Amino acid sequence: MYNKIVNPLTKRKVSVNSKLGQQIINNYINQLGGAIYDNNRNDNNRNENNRNDNNRNDNNRNENENEINRNRNEDARIRNRNRNRNENEINRNRNEDARIRNLNEDDRNEDEINRNINEDDRNEDEINRNINEDNRNRNRNRNRNRNNNRNNNRNNNRNNNRNNNRNNNRNNNRNEN
Repeated sequence: MYNKIVNPLTKRKVSVNSKLGQQIINNYINQLGGAIYDNNRNDNNRNENNRNDNNRNDNNRNENENEINRNRNEDARIRNRNRNRNENEINRNRNEDARIRNLNEDDRNEDEINRNINEDDRNEDEINRNINEDNRNRNRNRNRNRNNNRNNNRNNNRNNNRNNNRNNNRNNNRNEN
């Protein structure tokens, strides 16, 4: 392949890779009616392609960053949801523990009330026994008093009868005398 081309204006040799060499080659192609090879246009296309590639890369990078951020947000949302679930579970457990403590306290209070009721019942039974004993004693004393009164009345009647008999006898004896 050729490295140099002759410039038709100056008759000097010019590198085919230089800008001037590319222009000379394009002029020959234009004169002959062939395809145009515009190095500038190709450079512009290459630059445009590079820019497009860079833009695509930037877009891909942005999409990747967006995906990473979405994943981070989703992870944070899941962590928060799990944290909230855990806190809710902890609160439910605390409430259940408090409810059980209250039930146990209620049971203890009910047991204490039942013990007090039983103690009251025992006291009432003791009072009733004492009342019954008092009633029995009263009845016994009443019966004793009745018996004593009967006995006293009998004795008094006997004594009165004796005395009356004695007196009658004395009176009779006196009358006879």
